[in-house]
Amino acid sequence: MIIFFLRAVGDSMNIATIDGKVIDDGDFILVKKQSTANKGNRVVALIGDEATIKRYEPNGNSVVLEPESSNEANKPIILFDDFVIQGIVVNVIKKGGE
Repeated sequence: MIIFFLRAVGDSMNIATIDGKVIDDGDFILVKKQSTANKGNRVVALIGDEATIKRYEPNGNSVVLEPESSNEANKPIILFDDFVIQGIVVNVIKKGGE
């Protein structure tokens, strides 16, 4: 099993709860590397050369990457085949060591 860390940037997942902790701007997330996901998993997806953290929601021939945010400016991303799942979020390391 390969595990990696990624720093969260922005507020698109600030109400998503992972192991009792939300993902705030500047937190580190612990990611289990894998290329598949189940409905509802919080994933790191690569879209072009940009990574995003979202909830994975397959929808027929497309996938919706759903933000879980208190900021309504964050919108779902609808994709067909132009993305790669990098892994599943398994834990959050709060900035400041919380």
